[in-house]
Formats: sequence, C-alpha cells, structure tokens
Amino acid sequence: MNVDRPFQEAKLIAVGDIFLGGDLYYQGLDCEILSSRLQELFESVGVRIANLESPLIPLSKIDSRYSPMPDKLLHAAPEQMIQYLKKLHIDVVTLANNHIFDYGEEGLRETLRVLTENGIQYCGAGFNLKEARKPVLVDIGSVSFSLHSYTAYNMSYLRMIVPASEDSYGVAPLKLSYVEQDLDHSDADIKIVYLHWGREHILYPNPRDKVDLGKRIVDLGADVILGSHAHVIQRVDSHEGKPVFYSLGNFLFPNFCYQNPAQIVYPGRSELKDFRRNRTEDLPKAKVCIYKTWREINRISLVAHIRFCEDDITFEETYCIQDANEPRIDILDGESSNHIRDEVYRAVNYHIRLKKWEITTFIKAIRYLYYSYGFLGMVRTIFSRMLLAIFTFFNRAKKSAS
Repeated sequence: MNVDRPFQEAKLIAVGDIFLGGDLYYQGLDCEILSSRLQELFESVGVRIANLESPLIPLSKIDSRYSPMPDKLLHAAPEQMIQYLKKLHIDVVTLANNHIFDYGEEGLRETLRVLTENGIQYCGAGFNLKEARKPVLVDIGSVSFSLHSYTAYNMSYLRMIVPASEDSYGVAPLKLSYVEQDLDHSDADIKIVYLHWGREHILYPNPRDKVDLGKRIVDLGADVILGSHAHVIQRVDSHEGKPVFYSLGNFLFPNFCYQNPAQIVYPGRSELKDFRRNRTEDLPKAKVCIYKTWREINRISLVAHIRFCEDDITFEETYCIQDANEPRIDILDGESSNHIRDEVYRAVNYHIRLKKWEITTFIKAIRYLYYSYGFLGMVRTIFSRMLLAIFTFFNRAKKSAS
C-alpha cells in the first residue's frame, strides 16, 4: 500500500463474471436478483467491482453477421439490461476478457456509450492500447484506488482474443511489462489488478500460469489481485500480505439460448419453448438450437469483501449461489459453504486434475464436431486440422532452420 498518512477503514466488494442477457432479458427490468442479505452486504461498502462478460448492444444487432468472428461463441446482451448493473450497485466493470469484442469495434463502441451514459466506470478495453490500459481511479473516503484490467492471450485456452494495439481497438493484453509500467505510473494509495486468466472449469489454480504469475504481479506493486474466466471459484492465497483471488467464478450468468454456429440468441417467447426442450449443460447438443444451463459448481461464486486499514488488508470470502432456473443469487450457508470451501482449499496434484480436464475437453470437442457436422464431417474436420497442424509445425521448423 502506498499510504503514508492515517486514514479511516475503506471497504469494497469484488465479484466475478456478470452476463446481463439470457433468461434475465425475459424477466423484464423488475426482477430482484439479490437476496436481502446480499443486498445488505452490497450496500455496506464504498465501491463494487465486477467483470462484464459481454457487450451491451441493441437487440437488432445481436446477429453473427455483425461479428468479426462469426464462428466464435458470441456473447451479447441487449443494451437496456444495463439497468441491472445499476440495481446491483456496480460502480466499476472490467472489460479485459474474451467476449467484450465479440461484436467488433462497433459493439465495443456501443458498450462504452451505454456504460458512460449510466455512470458506470470501466477499464481494460478501448480503441487503442493507451485507452485499454488506462486504469479506473476511485476514492473511498480519503483513500484512493486504481483498478487495472488485463486478459491473458496467445494461450492454448485463450486464443480468440483481440488485443489492443497502438492504433486499433481491443482489450489490454496481460504483459508483465505493461503491468509494471502501469502500476509504477499510478499514484493511488491502493492498486488493484483484475485479470482474466487461466483454464476454464478447473477448481484449482495453475501453479505456473496463476500462482507464480500472481506472486510476480504482487512483487510489481499490486495490493490486490482479482481473477475471472474459469467459470468456477478457486482458492485465495496471500503473498506478502496481499490477497490473490485466482477466480471469483460466475456471479450472475443466467441460462441462455444458443444457436449454431456459435451464438447466444434471443428468440421470441413462442420459439423460446422450442429452445428449452433442448436443455443441456454442455455446448452444443443439437444442430439448430439449445437451452444452455449451468452445473451447480458453475453457479457458485465468491464475493470478495475486502477491508483496507492503515497498514493491513483483510478480507472475507462469502460464497453465493445462483438459482438453477432463475437469475437470483443468495448466500450459500452452513454445510454447503463449508463443503465448497474444503474442496477448493484441498491439496491436489494439479497436473492430474489438468489431465482429467484435457480428456473431458477432448470428448466435448469431438461431441461438438459430431453434432455440428455429422460423422463424416467430424472426420473431415479432424483430418484437415491435423494436416494444418503438421504443415504449421514443419513451416516453423523450416523458418527456424533458415
């Protein structure tokens, strides 16, 4: 902490991924998302932070024809759903993730306009690298905070990313040189780094990609590290007295309708029944349309309640759960809370868990190809991708030799 004066205790709350579409859209704008206990917790702090996992654009533009990546799983929510961020009292959103650019530069422009018009600050994306790396500055009483947001990229599990450059739009890429420069340039009392990183659906942080990297970022000057992207919660570590929240999980991520090739859609109510007949926890299950739901482990999130005193940072972990059928969130109590805590803090061999994850992911990929293209199409696709991988390997070897 960069504080050389007495100050009163400052408190904030951070949550993980928020998606404002799916079933929430069909609830109208009067749905009460938070339980009374959560509402009270949110109102007890000075600042609330979340990761906004999709662009906010006009409903008429939620169409893969408007996306620069039509084969990617496209996330988007209608722009009027911004009202729910306000109902949640969210003050700041991070945008450095793998979906904010799903509808290209225009989708990002619409999102930033909607956020600005509704008084919600943001960081992590922009129309050039300087804008994307610009932190949010907020004060809680006499204490100043800077929030920096970055996303991992060029990873086997985070490839379809649009990193900002000197003269083009995108997200702030996670480069240690950028993090170091940005933290050095910040005069804030407290410096918070929010990262979109790691593999999905694994309860345990990667020892290299997360644990070691988190320590290095703390050593560069971060007072708190917050994490998202895994769609499940992970444990919290402390390095040099600074908390590292590897993954806060899905805080608000309603069930949604999905249509091939890869798009979240908003059918009319008469069509909605057809989607909901194809209910599945995986993507995809049908060639035309499905209704995507979440396993219980994906509906559990971690609310980070962080307190800053003159020479100390303390925090509480509050486990929450989203209802299986409706976008409503409550605190997870008693035995269920203890069980999930015991699981995420359990000592495990990460590499064994990773192998299990890789096998599961491979099976899902084969299933995806089969349902999307049929048996012969699946074989052709696998064969063509193998040829492409072999060609790429030898082409790189040839360049290295020359």
